[in-house]
Amino acid sequence: MIKKILNNSTLWNLSRYFLDITCGLYRKRIAFLRDLGIFSDNNSVLDIGCGTGLFADITEGHYIGIDSNCHSINYANKRRYKGKKEFRCVDLKVLEKEKQMFDIILIVDVLHHLDDKNCIDLLKASAGLTKKYLINYDVVLRENATVIQKWFMKHDNGANFRYLGEFNKLFQA
Repeated sequence: MIKKILNNSTLWNLSRYFLDITCGLYRKRIAFLRDLGIFSDNNSVLDIGCGTGLFADITEGHYIGIDSNCHSINYANKRRYKGKKEFRCVDLKVLEKEKQMFDIILIVDVLHHLDDKNCIDLLKASAGLTKKYLINYDVVLRENATVIQKWFMKHDNGANFRYLGEFNKLFQA
């Protein structure tokens, strides 16, 4: 059942809405990002692993969301923002070739889907596309994880959950 939800963009978006209503998952994340004080109405943002575009409202400026799941991108393009934001099913290398630069790059809940080498490659490539900020927001393993946190990690498609020290090593590589 979980795999069906993860592979169906409509069900995925509905599950995200439910999580936001019940525990404020996205409201809390967006509030955290806004509290950083770096988002303004004219910032350009690249959202890597944007899924169905749940963070596209973070700026009124130029926004591009990319994801390898074309179903999610199609969902974002059809149901959200009606042309006000750009969603593309492309690899980051395409944007590198286009020589696009962004004020802010968001990488939310992506790195736990990648092994260490691919994380390092993604972080290095991303750093070359930003003028100012590279923000990673991901699940951090803790010794005292709650039952709910353990359940979500067990049923998530990601297989590379890390402790904070492991994330720090990736960013220093």
